[in-house]
Amino acid sequence: MRKIVLVFVIIGIIFSIGVFFLTKDQREKSAGNVDEIEDKGLRLDNDRWYIIDDATKIRRYEYSDEDNSGIIQLIRIDPKEYEMKIEYSSEASYISDKELSDPGFVLNSGYFDKDYNPIGFLLVENERLDNHISAQTETGLVVYDEGEFELRDLGENPITGSERFDYALQTFPFIIKSGEGNISPNSTDKARRTAIGVDKNGFVYIIVSPQFFLSLYDFMNELQNTDIDFEYVLNLDGGTSTGIKYGYENFNQIFDSLVKVPTFLRFERN
Repeated sequence: MRKIVLVFVIIGIIFSIGVFFLTKDQREKSAGNVDEIEDKGLRLDNDRWYIIDDATKIRRYEYSDEDNSGIIQLIRIDPKEYEMKIEYSSEASYISDKELSDPGFVLNSGYFDKDYNPIGFLLVENERLDNHISAQTETGLVVYDEGEFELRDLGENPITGSERFDYALQTFPFIIKSGEGNISPNSTDKARRTAIGVDKNGFVYIIVSPQFFLSLYDFMNELQNTDIDFEYVLNLDGGTSTGIKYGYENFNQIFDSLVKVPTFLRFERN
């Protein structure tokens, strides 16, 4: 009996030694990966900007309340160093299906109906693709024309019948407008969120929250609690449509849409 116990003790010691060295090896390997990630500026700790390249920074902001916690991820770009395109296809696709050949990112954008028809004004390569302009009073326009990016308040500066742009997308509502919060407290429906904004220095922000925990009012408050001096933040389609795919040499990540979407914003380095 003592011999049997001794055998099991010896086996246990050998197994423990093996597990120790295996764990130690895995720990060292993991630590090496973390160091490599930190050297590349890709370990997104809370509320800290990381440099992707000379025109691009990314930041992850964590929020929490009594019931839930989640993240808001912001990418800040110099619009002079990027080209923006709007892509539309009635054969909708997931964000993960989109290809990225140049450094940049692609995200969901405008609203659409059950047949994937765009809701609101949509201009792609100077071609009108929508059936009608939505009421302009409380809506905004994402514009890229002749190499210039603009977020336009259609309540102040409505679209005229003769206007044409390289790319333009109507969406709503403004979350922040002229530097002030623009969402009422009774906006309580919680969803995933996608938005586009500009600060008072002219930098462009793409903002994504991939959890179903934020109302538009909560989203506005969280953005106002950052140290970013937003001039405008315009809501894009959210909920199950929310998604973004990054394609940089030192940063590749996907928050996939949960449904297929027909309209995308693509930003790529010049």
